[in-house]
Amino acid sequence: PPTTNVRLRLHYPALVQDSADLYGKVLMVEAQASVWLTRIGLTSMSTADQRMLETFLIAPVPHGGSGT
Repeated sequence: PPTTNVRLRLHYPALVQDSADLYGKVLMVEAQASVWLTRIGLTSMSTADQRMLETFLIAPVPHGGSGT
Protein backbone atom coordinates (compact mmCIF):
# COMPACT_ATOMS: atom_id res chain seq x y z
CA PRO A 1 0.00 0.00 0.00
CA PRO A 2 1.06 3.64 -0.41
CA THR A 3 3.52 4.99 2.19
CA THR A 4 4.98 1.49 2.74
CA ASN A 5 8.75 1.58 3.23
CA VAL A 6 10.65 -0.85 0.99
CA ARG A 7 14.19 -2.17 0.64
CA LEU A 8 15.27 -3.26 -2.83
CA ARG A 9 18.23 -5.01 -4.41
CA LEU A 10 18.78 -4.72 -8.15
CA HIS A 11 20.68 -7.16 -10.33
CA TYR A 12 22.84 -5.63 -13.05
CA PRO A 13 23.19 -8.49 -15.59
CA ALA A 14 25.75 -6.68 -17.77
CA LEU A 15 28.00 -6.25 -14.73
CA VAL A 16 27.14 -9.63 -13.19
CA GLN A 17 26.61 -8.00 -9.82
CA ASP A 18 23.90 -6.82 -7.47
CA SER A 19 23.31 -3.38 -6.05
CA ALA A 20 23.68 -2.47 -2.42
CA ASP A 21 20.41 -1.94 -0.54
CA LEU A 22 18.19 0.77 -2.00
CA TYR A 23 15.46 2.22 0.20
CA GLY A 24 12.23 3.82 -0.88
CA LYS A 25 8.59 4.50 -0.17
CA VAL A 26 5.58 3.34 -2.19
CA LEU A 27 4.01 6.41 -3.74
CA MET A 28 1.04 4.84 -5.52
CA VAL A 29 -0.40 1.55 -6.70
CA GLU A 30 -2.87 1.21 -9.56
CA ALA A 31 -4.21 -1.40 -11.95
CA GLN A 32 -3.19 -0.65 -15.51
CA ALA A 33 -3.99 -2.86 -18.51
CA SER A 34 -4.64 -5.89 -16.26
CA VAL A 35 -1.33 -5.55 -14.38
CA TRP A 36 -0.47 -3.71 -11.18
CA LEU A 37 1.78 -0.66 -11.43
CA THR A 38 3.62 0.39 -8.28
CA ARG A 39 5.55 3.64 -8.17
CA ILE A 40 8.33 3.83 -5.61
CA GLY A 41 10.24 6.98 -4.70
CA LEU A 42 13.83 6.10 -3.83
CA THR A 43 14.97 7.75 -0.61
CA SER A 44 18.46 6.33 -0.04
CA MET A 45 21.11 4.55 -2.11
CA SER A 46 24.86 4.33 -2.49
CA THR A 47 26.68 6.75 -4.78
CA ALA A 48 27.67 3.84 -7.05
CA ASP A 49 24.04 2.73 -7.44
CA GLN A 50 22.93 6.31 -8.06
CA ARG A 51 25.45 6.59 -10.90
CA MET A 52 24.30 3.25 -12.33
CA LEU A 53 20.62 4.25 -12.26
CA GLU A 54 21.45 7.60 -13.85
CA THR A 55 23.07 5.76 -16.78
CA PHE A 56 19.76 3.94 -17.34
CA LEU A 57 17.92 7.26 -17.45
CA ILE A 58 20.19 8.75 -20.11
CA ALA A 59 20.82 5.60 -22.15
CA PRO A 60 19.24 5.54 -25.61
CA VAL A 61 16.29 3.22 -26.14
CA PRO A 62 17.43 0.13 -28.12
CA HIS A 63 16.18 -0.03 -31.72
CA GLY A 64 12.66 -1.48 -31.77
CA GLY A 65 12.03 -0.55 -28.12
CA SER A 66 8.79 1.02 -27.01
CA GLY A 67 10.47 3.82 -25.07
CA THR A 68 8.53 3.01 -21.90
